[in-house]
Amino acid sequence: MKNLSVSGFLKTHLFLIFSLTAALLSVAVLRPSPRFLITLPDYRVLGILFAFMTVLRGFCDARLPDAAALILLRRCRRTVPLYLVLTCLVFFFSMIVTNDVALLTFVPLTLTVCRYLRIDPIRIAVIETVAANLGSALTPMGNPQNLYLYSYYHLEPAEFFSLMLPLSAVSLAAVSAAAVFAARSDSAEGLTVEGLPSVPAVRMRESAVCSVLLVVILAAVFRQIDYRWAVGATVAGITVFCPRVWLRTDYSLLAVFTALFVFTGNLASVPELKSALPRFLATEGSACFSAALLSQAVSNVPAALMTAPFTDLWKPVLLGVNIGGLGTLIASLASVITYQFYIGEPGASAWRYLRFFTVCNLLFLVLLIPVVFLIL
Repeated sequence: MKNLSVSGFLKTHLFLIFSLTAALLSVAVLRPSPRFLITLPDYRVLGILFAFMTVLRGFCDARLPDAAALILLRRCRRTVPLYLVLTCLVFFFSMIVTNDVALLTFVPLTLTVCRYLRIDPIRIAVIETVAANLGSALTPMGNPQNLYLYSYYHLEPAEFFSLMLPLSAVSLAAVSAAAVFAARSDSAEGLTVEGLPSVPAVRMRESAVCSVLLVVILAAVFRQIDYRWAVGATVAGITVFCPRVWLRTDYSLLAVFTALFVFTGNLASVPELKSALPRFLATEGSACFSAALLSQAVSNVPAALMTAPFTDLWKPVLLGVNIGGLGTLIASLASVITYQFYIGEPGASAWRYLRFFTVCNLLFLVLLIPVVFLIL
């Protein structure tokens, strides 16, 4: 049992272990001063991320996403609308609640529906993963790399949305078409609602409190208020009205970000790297390609933190790390969530899943690369 627990921890916190190891090695080798280390983290990003994670956990505890999803799903009677609803729910929810939370909310529900209908869940689960990664690209709070880059480059809402909207529009059309194709391949007879879970009762007080806090956090994201007010309001509101949230929120992503801030900050202080790395990010094409390629190896969140300090070309970096979430399983942390849910299903095949996942993601990546260069 102990070995299983250690194995489960290693799988779940692989990126945390990687980022902490990288940070500790950089400190051991470069020996920066404590005063310099304190200046490395972006406390605004960490504060907003902390507030977002806490409030989104509050929404999940209040059962609001589950209730909304089930109400919509109960209106479906055929496989095509079912798959379209699932895909679009993930796509649009990820813009607000982040790609991770969207998948944590909807993938278990999808697996339940597929189990009831005796449908292989691989196709729709993979398409939902792609939808989450692409849908989250539209907003600064949709994924961690967007939040970081939006803050790092001091972007304005208009310039951010004007860049990402064309990519999101094409992405929505592409994932919708993929959902229809998958639905026809997985066609079931008539769908009924009897096998679906009952719609849970939403905790209205917690939902209302979290809704107010979300508005406050968004005001901080768009620099209408100081981020410290949002953090303070979140701590006070959750403590008074939803105290159990503190025990149920996984803050490991904060540790990942802090460690990566230390690692990339230390790297940026090395004179040789400081002069060499900008050469790979000197043009829009090379910056976009480097960000996307680096994402395949270390995932798109570390890729954003490792490229931004070395270039002022924010557009290709932003586009590169978002399409860079397509490709390998580790290109986006969110993709691992779906895989872990799927692999626990009866009769799950890791090889079949990874094969379809890789082919599907590469097809989307090939489709979107020309779109990105047209946008640039």
